[in-house]
Amino acid sequence: SVTPKQAARVYFLFRYSNPQFFFTNSILFSDVEELSGDAVGFNSYIGIGVYSTFITDSAIENGKSAILATLQNWDGAISAEESDYAKVLKIHDLIVDRVSYNTGFGTSTFNDEANYSQSVYSALAWSQKKTVCAGYSFAFMMLCNKYGIDCVCLTSSAHQWNAVRVNSRWYAIDLTWDDDPYMDGSVPVWYFFFLRSAKYMDTIENARDGYDENHVEEWFFEDYMPSCTTDSDFDSDSYTTPGTIEKASGTVSAPTFSFDGSKVTLKAASSKALIYYTTDGSKPSVGGCKAFIYKKPFKISKTTVVRAIAVRAGYNDSAAIKISYTLERPVIKSVKSSGGKVTVKWKKESGLSGHEVSITAGGKTKIIRVSGKSKVSKVISNLTIGKKYRIKVRSYIRSGRSMYYSNWSKAKTVRVN
Repeated sequence: SVTPKQAARVYFLFRYSNPQFFFTNSILFSDVEELSGDAVGFNSYIGIGVYSTFITDSAIENGKSAILATLQNWDGAISAEESDYAKVLKIHDLIVDRVSYNTGFGTSTFNDEANYSQSVYSALAWSQKKTVCAGYSFAFMMLCNKYGIDCVCLTSSAHQWNAVRVNSRWYAIDLTWDDDPYMDGSVPVWYFFFLRSAKYMDTIENARDGYDENHVEEWFFEDYMPSCTTDSDFDSDSYTTPGTIEKASGTVSAPTFSFDGSKVTLKAASSKALIYYTTDGSKPSVGGCKAFIYKKPFKISKTTVVRAIAVRAGYNDSAAIKISYTLERPVIKSVKSSGGKVTVKWKKESGLSGHEVSITAGGKTKIIRVSGKSKVSKVISNLTIGKKYRIKVRSYIRSGRSMYYSNWSKAKTVRVN
């Protein structure tokens, strides 16, 4: 049921969202179909290229160790910074200081197999300490997300950069163009492209490329791309000093919730706030972890931990609410036998559609459904006198065609008489 365009989007978003797969390159094997605009589709297969250096498990482990060594070496300096702004600046400067732009890229003799230009490996581990825009942005994303700062990679047809969320606002940032802009060492680093608006990135005259279209995002980021509407107070006359940004105006109120027995409804106090939530107990976040954007009530399974935050541009994220939705485990009140029958009784519960009784003997189990929320007992007949049976009960909720079950009760054993 996946369309060719959806398949292509999955591949591209996978590639640009996972810098940890450093052993992959930008080579793509697929039956590409051109669609409207600049979009493409993949019809039947997708093959992801791998650098020949990393075709064995041991080589991948060696590469990972080299990357982790750099991260460990930088950890003290980054962790010492108290604010997200200071951490972002430190990460920016550490990467720019470590590597230089690989000027061989794009020439007729350039061999990416020997330069790892499309991998974070070139920026964080390669001994030559040279990279291109892909390496800069992958390294920046990896480090920001490591320290809990939401960050993504963005690409145009010819360039790659980042968007990062600081003080509850998204900003564009381009380490490639901040690093040695004149490519002669006269200005080792400037901050023209540090925490800027998308509008600025789309119109700025760059010392290297002139007026550019290198920050026009590709089609597959549609609906996924953060909105970078805020700019820093950068002063071009002091271009070696990074601009500062606004602080958050306050904190968003936490969302509220309700549960009707099968669906969870979340609500934000402000119409300008969005809700992000998870259903696996993990802390929700805008970009660093895989949270859902709340759009409508959603169904839950038998045991679900929902966590949710409210988010609004310019405000600190709300505290995370945590709700555990679990159908209570039934409690068997009594199991009695008489006349070759067994009568099972359990405690009454509210908000249910019914119960199921499990009866086991000789390794064979039979499940008997007891419909009706008001029923609290079941008589089971046609049993063998003198035989032992193991009895359990669970409750269920029916929602449309879906069934949601509790865990089974503690078992009771009875001998039929």
